[in-house]
Amino acid sequence: SYAGFDLAQTFYVDSDAVQRSNDVFLTSVDLYFFNKPVEGKADSGIYSPGVSVFITGTNEDGTPNFEKIYHLHSARREYADIGTSYTGTTATTFTFKQPIHISTGYMYAILVKFDGNDPGFMLWYNKAGETVSTSSSQSQVSSGKVDGHLYRLTNGASLTPNYDQDLSFKMRVAKFAIGSSTFK
Repeated sequence: SYAGFDLAQTFYVDSDAVQRSNDVFLTSVDLYFFNKPVEGKADSGIYSPGVSVFITGTNEDGTPNFEKIYHLHSARREYADIGTSYTGTTATTFTFKQPIHISTGYMYAILVKFDGNDPGFMLWYNKAGETVSTSSSQSQVSSGKVDGHLYRLTNGASLTPNYDQDLSFKMRVAKFAIGSSTFK
C-alpha cells in the first residue's frame, strides 16, 4: 500500500560520484518547494501542515519498495521551516535521525509525505530536455536510469510514473576523517 505518501523519486547511487566508495551514509536531502498551503487555510484542514521524507530501497522492477520503510530512515520539517521559492533556488533541508547506510550501484527512493496529503504543497521538478539556469551556470536536464524516476501516488492505491520528470533534490553523504567519529 502507498497510503500516506504523495511523491516518490528513485535515484541511482553511482560509486564514481563518491570517490568509488562501495558504501555511503546519507545524512540529509534538500527539496525545493514552489508552494506550500496558506497557514490556517490548508485544504487538508491541518492548520500548519508539515512534510516528512523517507528513504527506502526499490523493487526488482525499479519501483519504490513501500514494504521496508524504517522510522530511522526519515526526516521531518514543520510548516514554519519549509521555505518556498519562485525560482527553485531555496532549499529545505531534511536531516535524517541518523546517517542511513546504503550501498553504491543500486537504486533507492525518496518518499515524500505531506501532512494530510495536502495539495497545497508543490515541489520543483526537472523535465527532460529543459534547460536549467542559475545565476552561475546553465545546464540541460537529462532523465534516465542514473537519475531515476518521479512517481505520483494517488489515493494510496495508484503509483503513476513520470518518466521524463525528476524531483529537484540534493543528497548529502557523511564525510569521515580517519581517527574521528564526527560527520558532516
